[in-house]
Amino acid sequence: MFSFSFVYGQRDTSCFKTLFIGRPPVDIEKIADSLKLNNIDTFFIYENFFDGESKPIVISKTASKEELRIANCKYVDPIYIYYKTNGKTFVQKLDECYKYVPQQIDTLREFDFFIKNFQIISSDTILINAYISNDGKKHVSMIDHTEKTRIYVSMNGATKNIFIDSLNLSETSIDKKKNINYEHNNNTHLKIFIDMVSESVNERVFTHN
Repeated sequence: MFSFSFVYGQRDTSCFKTLFIGRPPVDIEKIADSLKLNNIDTFFIYENFFDGESKPIVISKTASKEELRIANCKYVDPIYIYYKTNGKTFVQKLDECYKYVPQQIDTLREFDFFIKNFQIISSDTILINAYISNDGKKHVSMIDHTEKTRIYVSMNGATKNIFIDSLNLSETSIDKKKNINYEHNNNTHLKIFIDMVSESVNERVFTHN
């Protein structure tokens, strides 16, 4: 149903080559449309990744395609789909390397939280990292390459594609000043939700074909 691909840069040395791999942006809306075509309306899609980051892999110049694939697979950023169909709840892992078997879950804390708090999660706002300088002026704190979380939520025909920059959840700015929006951001239902999902996917073991 879904597919991924790698993007490569390359630097050679005498016996080895360094590949800088990165994954092009995944079309989450396309995945969502595929779910809807299968009459699945209640779901969320989760991914955590570093925006703009390429990852160096050093391999032999004579490495086979399979050896290259195995090396790549150590650094993939998977996507997780939580969905409900025919009264049953499933979790599906997707990445560039394998086709994983969906897990059927009887009780799922994060999915129950999602159902009960869909409207709040959809309307929650994570404010930008900001601080007050010594002269009393407000400044925003930004950086190019940061850890990002994306959550696409869908229920009863309503959808929202949410991006969260980890810097905005940090207690301090990049200048080590207090983030004045830290308490607000970390007390949102959205932050509670992504913490639940992150903990869940890190604990799960998915089998693949």
